[in-house]
Parts: sequence; C-alpha cells; structure tokens
Amino acid sequence: SYTNGWRYLEVAPYDQSLGVVWGCYGTNIANTNYGIGEGFDNSQIILSNCTSVDIAARICDTLILNGYSDWHLPSRDEFFLINDNLFNFNVGNFALTNYWSSTQSGQYHGFSFNFGNSQYYSSYKTELYRVRAIRRF
Repeated sequence: SYTNGWRYLEVAPYDQSLGVVWGCYGTNIANTNYGIGEGFDNSQIILSNCTSVDIAARICDTLILNGYSDWHLPSRDEFFLINDNLFNFNVGNFALTNYWSSTQSGQYHGFSFNFGNSQYYSSYKTELYRVRAIRRF
C-alpha cells in the first residue's frame, strides 16, 4: 500500500560523509519522530530550524545521485530496516560504527545507529559520525 504517495525506500550505495556533526548543539528541534517514513519530514524540520551548513541532514538534502535530488537523513527506526534488509545480507558496504539518524533525542543529543552491534544511541550532536542518505518513492 502507499503511504503519503510513496511505497519504497532506497538507500544510497555509499556513505555521504565519514564524519560530520548532527548540528545545532543546544537547540531543541521539536517534532522529529522515530518511525519508518519519518526521515523526510524530520530532515525538513532540522533544515528549517538549523542554519548550519555542514550538518548531516543538509548533506543528504543537497545530494544529487543517479539523477535524484530527493534524499534525506533516515529516521532512527528506518535504520532498523536498513540493518535487517541490507547490512545483515552484506549489502551496502556499511561501516561497523555510528551513523546519524534524523531523530533528535534532546537539545544536546541526536539518535545514532551503530551497525557493529545493531543498536541505537543517544549521542552528543557534536560527535563526528557517518551519514548515509535515503529517499522514498
């Protein structure tokens, strides 16, 4: 079935950054959500409230890959899909380290996902973590 006009999620075939901050340390960016399908809206909320240039959500938002420019930073729970459907089958060349999600966990923290142990963490927004963009269609 379709949800808000989309049915599928596509993951970029490589990392967009090997180490960048979540952004806006000390700023509460309200209404970012955990769920599957929330990454796009989360990314837009981050970008409308955080003017920093070199942040995880902006790197995804400005990505043009294979003719598509509708990339965004995955939500926390979208990483579980990536883990279960790609990483567990050795697809995607993911590093065994933390990747930023678009889900905030407080004014000083954002959620990251670690492929080394398949866990998420509430991490300081100033940490330098990897970024992998996704898109929905």
